[in-house]
Amino acid sequence: MVSGLGFGGADVDDALPEARLIDAGMAARSARTLVPHAQVQVYRDASHAINGEYADEIADHAHRFWDAVDS
Repeated sequence: MVSGLGFGGADVDDALPEARLIDAGMAARSARTLVPHAQVQVYRDASHAINGEYADEIADHAHRFWDAVDS
């Protein structure tokens, strides 16, 4: 699973297009192309605090990923 997990980072106003550090859609497309079996999840409204903002969703995706690995 490839996610945009942010740990720390700059204090940036993500509402400003010029403040975005990466185009998440482009990064996801690249990951899917370069790693065909990758599980890529994009959280479009996430900030650099994604692990707090989407903790339940990330945990759910991680559990499903590891359940699939274990089976």
